Amino acid sequence: MKKNKMTRQILSNIKQEEQGISSFAVEAGQLEQLAVLRKIALHWMARLASFNPYLIGEVLEGTATQYSDISLQIFCDDTKELAIFLLDAGIQYQVNPTPVTRFTHASKHRSETLSFIWQSANNEEAVGIHLEVYDLDDLRRLPRADAQGRPLRMNQQKVAALIKNSEGSEAESANGLSDAPPSV
Repeated sequence: MKKNKMTRQILSNIKQEEQGISSFAVEAGQLEQLAVLRKIALHWMARLASFNPYLIGEVLEGTATQYSDISLQIFCDDTKELAIFLLDAGIQYQVNPTPVTRFTHASKHRSETLSFIWQSANNEEAVGIHLEVYDLDDLRRLPRADAQGRPLRMNQQKVAALIKNSEGSEAESANGLSDAPPSV
């Protein structure tokens, strides 16, 4: 009986070590892709600054991969202003109801999501961008952090600081100055 338990424990340890090695390689590529997505999000937050954009979802949480889209919450009085802004910029978008989430439950208004595909002038990989549009009053109503205190949304200045801090941590790790994982 003890022998079977010990064998299972050894096999479990070996499996965990193998997963750790493969996840390290995935993590390095994922961190690079995450940085790219955050910079694209910051670019769009600057373009949409008059509509009070906030980064949410996988890109904020640090779980984004090369297949992830960027999600922004937009807080404005008139959804039509945002639609006109996008049309004037030559951006074709789709309008869909915003999926039910912890955010939509807190909102007193029905929200829409404007979605489009964006590709930079450098012909990088195309990225899906989703703009969840809420009433300006919802900015105060919607949750800002989860139960553990992690932010559920970030404004443009905080995203810029997050990118800067992540780049500093990666440079220290590359130079051997820090063993700490990059902040996400």
